[in-house]
Amino acid sequence: MVSTFKKYIIFTVTIVMVYISTSACYANHYDGDSTLFTNTYNNKIYSSVIDAAKTIARPFLLQQAYISASGITVVDTSLIFNGVTYPVSQTYNINRSSGFYIPSAVYGNYGINNFKVVWPTKFPNIDFNIATKTFNSQVDCVGYGTRVLSAVGDTTINGNAYASLVNQVTIANVADMPPAGRAADSYQLATAFATLNTVVPVGWQYISGNVLASYINTYNHTFNANLNTYTGVRKGGFAASKAGDILAFGNGPNASATGHTMIIDTTPVLLNTAGLKTFFPNQTNNDLSAFIKLHPVYAVSILDDCDIKHFKDSRTTISGIGHGTLLIVTDTLDDAPIGYVFAPKSTLSFTPVDTSKTYAITVARYISAAQLPVTFRSFTATNKNNSILLNWQTGIETNTALFSIQRSVDAKDFTTIGIVTAMNKNFNEYSFYDNNLPFKVDSSLVYYRIVSVDKDGKTSFSDVIKINLQHPTPDFTVFPNPVLLDSRINIVCKGMKQVRIMNCSGQTIQQLNNTTEHQTINTKQFTKGLYIVQVATTNGEVKTQKLIVE
Repeated sequence: MVSTFKKYIIFTVTIVMVYISTSACYANHYDGDSTLFTNTYNNKIYSSVIDAAKTIARPFLLQQAYISASGITVVDTSLIFNGVTYPVSQTYNINRSSGFYIPSAVYGNYGINNFKVVWPTKFPNIDFNIATKTFNSQVDCVGYGTRVLSAVGDTTINGNAYASLVNQVTIANVADMPPAGRAADSYQLATAFATLNTVVPVGWQYISGNVLASYINTYNHTFNANLNTYTGVRKGGFAASKAGDILAFGNGPNASATGHTMIIDTTPVLLNTAGLKTFFPNQTNNDLSAFIKLHPVYAVSILDDCDIKHFKDSRTTISGIGHGTLLIVTDTLDDAPIGYVFAPKSTLSFTPVDTSKTYAITVARYISAAQLPVTFRSFTATNKNNSILLNWQTGIETNTALFSIQRSVDAKDFTTIGIVTAMNKNFNEYSFYDNNLPFKVDSSLVYYRIVSVDKDGKTSFSDVIKINLQHPTPDFTVFPNPVLLDSRINIVCKGMKQVRIMNCSGQTIQQLNNTTEHQTINTKQFTKGLYIVQVATTNGEVKTQKLIVE
């Protein structure tokens, strides 16, 4: 047990104290956008859960001073912007028949008609009323959580985070879930998460959890006698949890509530004795050390809607959407969650996973297609008269802004030589001409790579490919040929003293005298068509070549 303990507990006091001071600082700056005070607030689709969670909670976090934004001041429970007062109200409402939902008939007033596929009848009430200039929330924790998930991915059944979860669990028929368009309760989420796949490229993934499978199997059938056998399993590795994951507690029939649903705000921090002392200042170091030898403890920064205080909490009132920090206790053997602590008491203890209350503690992650880096299906280079044609094909491409084409002569230092705008569809084909090859290089090889740049600034790289650079022959060469408009051609000829470029009618388009043996000409002034390149040499010869401008 000592070696296992060391595996989980080696954290410095410095790291812990930095975390504590950060989580307790409720003045993180947020450069909000102009949609906060319009009916397009809460109307957007996001690529990640954490972005949706923070933005939907934004007016409440601003009011609580957990975040700040330029031009916005807080007076009591109102936001002041451009001299206008915007009241912010929130009620932890578990009565879903009254106030919890906005009816579909008034979706247009809140600019949320695009969510009708996910919420065909009623919508969780976390919205801005443009007529009264008020922000209001009347949901509970899972109402906030399911509202967040409905804004991730897209609004199709299989592409939306919440709709796809309901659909996936319903089809599997091993856990109880509400019908489409209704908010699940925390017990349903916590028990459903443990039935998900553990490794997926996109969609829902079970990260870590602890479930009382046999008890859950019995309890689930009190809701739906037609369910198949429950397949949820325990899974260690709580340390793998990160920002944007959904953490859910599932309570059984002996509890007064179905559990609790939270969005993890930052990567959980494993506490040492000094870190745990911050939460329990009245406990002795010996007692705290003895506790964490048996039970690793994580400080978990979360976003939720809660009617009780956590530890470091942004809520100025007890209930409502806000930020808090709770403690998760895990097993030394596999780092699976075995309990939690919401509020410190005189003696350090935790609510365990057992049949008296909590049947499950689970963590799940949703990865939208937009979060995946672009996939390069192929990337080739072809030498066309010393103009290199690059072709590449992409797979998933939903969040890509552009492609940066880069070249190198040593496969180490790459230089950007062009930009191509992304089509933002799946399975696309792209091409790019490198018409400006260096005439003299130290190597006979030229290397290329493509850098995919997402709209959020993230990058991914193609493989590096190489191609032989065929140097132009010294007697008379024009390259590249064909050449694109607004690029450059290279003309190389021994003893060259004059260059004339003529169109098909024999008119001289450009003439250069007293030239060197290597001349570069910009094609910006040309038009598409056929041209004649005529070279006069020092020995009286006149040589010609056709040039195509595309």
